[in-house]
Amino acid sequence: MNYDQLNVFVTAVEKGTLSAAAKKLDYTPSGVSRAIEALEHQVGFPLILRNRRGVRLTAEGEALLPIVKEIIRWSAVLEERTRELRGLETGTVVVGTTYAYLYPWIADVIAQFHELHPAITVEIVESSSSILCKRVEERSIDLALVNRRKGDFRWTTLGPDKLVYLLPLDHPYAQRSSAPDSLVETDVFVDIYPGRETDNSLLFTERGLRPHVGFSTHDHMAACAIVRAGLGITLVNEIYTREPLPGIAVVPLEPVYAMEFGIATPEDELLSPAARRFIDYAMTHIKELALYRISNGNI
Repeated sequence: MNYDQLNVFVTAVEKGTLSAAAKKLDYTPSGVSRAIEALEHQVGFPLILRNRRGVRLTAEGEALLPIVKEIIRWSAVLEERTRELRGLETGTVVVGTTYAYLYPWIADVIAQFHELHPAITVEIVESSSSILCKRVEERSIDLALVNRRKGDFRWTTLGPDKLVYLLPLDHPYAQRSSAPDSLVETDVFVDIYPGRETDNSLLFTERGLRPHVGFSTHDHMAACAIVRAGLGITLVNEIYTREPLPGIAVVPLEPVYAMEFGIATPEDELLSPAARRFIDYAMTHIKELALYRISNGNI
């Protein structure tokens, strides 16, 4: 077996179809199929099952997938390290964030870093704090700006965050200084990222709340539109309210539900040379991020 075969296998699993994997790798679908078949021949059993809807792992493939991912990751680290020793800086760094609000700050840091290290590529991904922290643990993300979760990673605290209500302007609590957490059980609630572990879902679990869900969405802007139309209420992290939200009342939750916002990174010994350079550079701009959050209204 070789690196290319292993990479094709992982890509096919991640993309879900052979054609999607072929497109990403610039292969033909038949080339992807042959590479996986060759790998299966060498290990002695099927790794994936194919059907019209795509591919899925066999039990044996599922058992080997984490090991194969580690092999690929360490192969990339080896390549980066050898290039570094030859005086060449290359590699890819993956940065994750829960908040699109922070994209301008991230883009500024990436732009400055790119001037110093033009051959290192930086990829940005967005997801929930729980998913991003899990990916940091798995080392498929090198740095994540998130609300803290339990996990095996390095953590740098940047400040507090908390949940607030978004209410229609004519809501009885719209002009009040706070609204009770029980409101989620009596009013129609807009569930954001249903099925995921989020700050909202953690709140509900910890306090034994059963939200009266009438709408669900994976888009904060869609949730705002539903609230603005007077169809329901929702809870969001306060950081989302730094931008103007016309037609919506922002009301603090009572009792307060506070989280710890910061940066999650893998342990030092697990970092690639490119990731270490980017993290070291980003950490020198931590104070800038704190000032950015305050200047935009978040304290």
